[in-house]
Amino acid sequence: MNEYEINKIKKLESFYWWHIARRELAISLIKKYLPKDITLTILDLGCGTGEFLGELSSFGQLNGIDISPCAVKLCQERGLKHVYQEDIVNLQFSPELFDLVTALDIFEHIEDDKKAFSESRRVLKKKGTLLLTVPANSCLWSHHDIALSHKRRYALSELKRKLVLSGFKIERISYCIFFLFLPIFLFRMVQKIYFEVSLFPPKTVYLIFPKFINTVFLWLCELENLLIKIGVNFPFGVSIVCVATKN
Repeated sequence: MNEYEINKIKKLESFYWWHIARRELAISLIKKYLPKDITLTILDLGCGTGEFLGELSSFGQLNGIDISPCAVKLCQERGLKHVYQEDIVNLQFSPELFDLVTALDIFEHIEDDKKAFSESRRVLKKKGTLLLTVPANSCLWSHHDIALSHKRRYALSELKRKLVLSGFKIERISYCIFFLFLPIFLFRMVQKIYFEVSLFPPKTVYLIFPKFINTVFLWLCELENLLIKIGVNFPFGVSIVCVATKN
């Protein structure tokens, strides 16, 4: 992801419904699936601006990596010390070092995602946990994905297959951002048509709603998060969330 998009996300992630809901879902699943009585060793892949990495501080010892020097600098400016510029497919950490590896919307950026899954497994301790989100449904592919340097949007069956072949056991997997799928789909189609006829290069487009609408969208996502946490599986969605353990 380029520096322009990283700085755009930095401005949005503290208030925009999408970013808040995604972090809250990840935190709720960590609380459900990870032991509560130990200090965890944690690696956040593609830690970006460090907003999520900072929220993980209550769970244990933090480490983060990102391929962007801009992202690493932003994390360090937050006071996050153990953040390194590294490539996910060639991690410099020793094997079996971490209890938890997190990756929020990261693997879709990697050409060789199978190698990235394998590296994630390598640095996890035995029975360690990988928690990830990825964008879903190829019908949503648009210039938004191109601007973010995505290589793919996943189908749930595809993600499960790749994780199992990489040596993971699926503990929990579901589509998410289900209630808002239709309006997002319609917006992506309009965006796709616009950029196909325009002379402008692809860029991300975030609709900044009035605070009330942003709050309603967040409430809908928080309801989804609760349902996912108690075991409800959605048949489709804008994203996929998965908790997997190392076999």
